[in-house]
Amino acid sequence: MKTSAAVLFAFLLSASSLCAQEKTSQLDAPRLPGQQKKLEVPDRVLKPFLWRIEGDTPNYIFGTVHVADPRAIKLHPAADRAFEQSEAAFFEIDFKKAAQQSQAMMLPAGETLEDTLSADTIQRLDKRINKVVPGLRGNVKLRPIAWMLVLPQLEAQKRFPSPPLDMQLYQRATRTDKVVGGLEDPSLQLRELFKLSKEEQSQFVKSSLKAMDDADARNEDQLMTTINYYLRGDAKAFHKYFMDDMKSGGMPKPLQEKLIQGLLISRNQRMAKQIKELTAAFPNRKHFFAVGTAHMLGENNVLTYLKKDGIKTSAVTE
Repeated sequence: MKTSAAVLFAFLLSASSLCAQEKTSQLDAPRLPGQQKKLEVPDRVLKPFLWRIEGDTPNYIFGTVHVADPRAIKLHPAADRAFEQSEAAFFEIDFKKAAQQSQAMMLPAGETLEDTLSADTIQRLDKRINKVVPGLRGNVKLRPIAWMLVLPQLEAQKRFPSPPLDMQLYQRATRTDKVVGGLEDPSLQLRELFKLSKEEQSQFVKSSLKAMDDADARNEDQLMTTINYYLRGDAKAFHKYFMDDMKSGGMPKPLQEKLIQGLLISRNQRMAKQIKELTAAFPNRKHFFAVGTAHMLGENNVLTYLKKDGIKTSAVTE
């Protein structure tokens, strides 16, 4: 269970199906539980995770994936057109303020991992970290939960060293002199998670490590599974995969619910509020809002909260 994928990859998907005539590449895709055959995946994004906010001014919400897989980096033509015509691009956070997010992930002064995690859990965590970046924990003092959020991102960066999709869009926006900004305060983005008790934090780390080990034992490549669902646009399959992932590793249900609240629901509410306020404050400005597609899934996604505020959206598929 790479539960953290919900935050740092934030991936995923609006409903669409894979047309038999679409060009696909045959990859050695990761096996889902009980699945033995290879998974056919596209060699590009087949369907854009793109929604238009109804109104006279074209405003769009785009679902990103926080990795640099070349297939995902190349935008679907509809998403590319929406981005090109926009005058302002807003992301989950303003990347100029990313240091504030990093600082919020650091251990408070005087605290150590040993205050929360057992020696055995720290040893298992070190083993996992050192497989990606040897010696990193000795130089970076992250909160216990933050390590589980950062690890999948480090693994993705090792495989795809270029800046991830959302960062590349941000850079592209600044080069073309668009107004840029963020929908969340980076220092408060994960505040609910950092309020979990030490016992809950320890359980989260242990469950996540166990789930990662279990996935390795199954030879399951969770990163590529996630990217492949993004490329295919298979919302139902991905959402099920994501929710099953949340339940793996022996994580207690009350803790699962707190994680979903902190990782997704509360943030979805805040981002929807900002989208509403920005489009109201600048009614003639063309906006492009780019957020992890996980925030567009489930019953309490960003679109849900916009709808509750009377803002209608429609999916763009071509």
